[in-house]
Amino acid sequence: MSAVNQIIRGHWWMVGCAVLYLVWWCVFFAPTPAGEKPSPTGALNAAGVACILGAVVCGGLAVQQMVAGMAGLGRTVVSGLWIDLGCVALYGVLLWVTVRFFDRPVTTELALFCAWTALELNVANHLVAQPVVAGAAVVLLVVLTLATLAACTICYTLYYRLPYVQSFWDGCIPLALVGVVSAVIALAL
Repeated sequence: MSAVNQIIRGHWWMVGCAVLYLVWWCVFFAPTPAGEKPSPTGALNAAGVACILGAVVCGGLAVQQMVAGMAGLGRTVVSGLWIDLGCVALYGVLLWVTVRFFDRPVTTELALFCAWTALELNVANHLVAQPVVAGAAVVLLVVLTLATLAACTICYTLYYRLPYVQSFWDGCIPLALVGVVSAVIALAL
């Protein structure tokens, strides 16, 4: 399998991760008809747990495939360390802003958004140094990644400020966006 195909496969695994994560989210957080938080039991609870575990496996496979593809490509334009450090710094700034100015409790989602951004920017960094992928596809990857990070950060910031039903839908947006963007990137490559 070529390095680019591994990166494409990694994006399809990320789609699977996002879908399973979204199903888990719906099982455990979709409002009941009365607008309350659900409390799944029995088979529904087991299915929800299976979905989040499946999302973890798919996410791990996505990262593994993309990293293997990047290793197969080799060259980069800038050191991936700079991208990683930039995304860590960005996480610190976003964390500080969301806590300080929006009183947002700290949860793992913001770290996941920044880690996903670092992964995608590293993929772009490897692809742009190669003659095997059209430059327009790499630009699309970067633009979609940064736009998704912005949208996810807005949703993250608003989540606890919204009534329960609206916060449920707000929580769906980042999961759906990452899935759709991963599919678009896979198709564009």
